[in-house]
Amino acid sequence: MPSVNTSRPPSVRASVLLNRLIARTRLRQLQLLVLIAELGSIQRAAEVAGMTQPSATEGLGELESLVGVPLVERHARGVRPTLVCHDLLPLLRSMLGALNGCAEVLATTAEGAQGLVSVGAIAGGITAVLGGALSAFLARHPQLRVELVEDSRHVLLGRFAEHTLDIVLLREPSTLA
Repeated sequence: MPSVNTSRPPSVRASVLLNRLIARTRLRQLQLLVLIAELGSIQRAAEVAGMTQPSATEGLGELESLVGVPLVERHARGVRPTLVCHDLLPLLRSMLGALNGCAEVLATTAEGAQGLVSVGAIAGGITAVLGGALSAFLARHPQLRVELVEDSRHVLLGRFAEHTLDIVLLREPSTLA
């Protein structure tokens, strides 16, 4: 009777994986993985990314080979993310969002801006506080650009703690008696 190999693949240290990712991963592959997971289809993800389906399939295969684990499960109606891919998606979205922030800073600098102010606010803060004040502020400070982020109180406070927002406009929390 032939023996079946039930051993797990050899573990790879995070530092080794990081070096592999930095050296050999293309940002396009990471963007593609997020699109595939969101759309459930390599074909649709390729269309959104402006790629052909064969090149998207190849890019996904290269990425899976690089990290050593399957990132999507293929089935008759498309693909779905594996559990490890689900764990990666928030990190990839955050990384791609940070890259988008870099592009914003560079674009505003090219337009002559000398600084960017990131303002986070709940919907009420945008209406009540920023409605009239923002245009007056920008008129007085034309060299600045303002990035406005609307989200929940908890998300905004988290981003403020991470230093990705300069100012946060929130309601004062109610106190318990």
